[in-house]
Amino acid sequence: MDSVRQMLARLRETVDRHIWVSRYGMGTVGNGSTSMSGLLRSQDIATQANIALLSAADNDDYSFIDQNFQPESLQTWGKRGAVINVQMRRYQEFVLKGLVADGYTVIDADDSDPEEKMLFFYILTIF
Repeated sequence: MDSVRQMLARLRETVDRHIWVSRYGMGTVGNGSTSMSGLLRSQDIATQANIALLSAADNDDYSFIDQNFQPESLQTWGKRGAVINVQMRRYQEFVLKGLVADGYTVIDADDSDPEEKMLFFYILTIF
């Protein structure tokens, strides 16, 4: 979302900006959960599976690996990942809220004059 707003801010001329924003963002963090506990649980399961695969691959015991290494980093990842996943599920809403917060005037195309929309459509199709 920040990249969309950043790109618009780089255009310095005082011209109208017309954009289309998808309702949903691309990609998720972890398993896509919107709760920190859901993300952390899925990562714990994935870690267990990877340790089991490593052990099976060379017949060695890797159960000694410390899975609680830097828990504060994992908590931070989980919190931020959950926020990102919520924002990606409601991408359009968060981009538009951010643009309004940045001082842009947001006008929904559905609320514009039908003649203007038709003119804009013809301009787009001619080129």
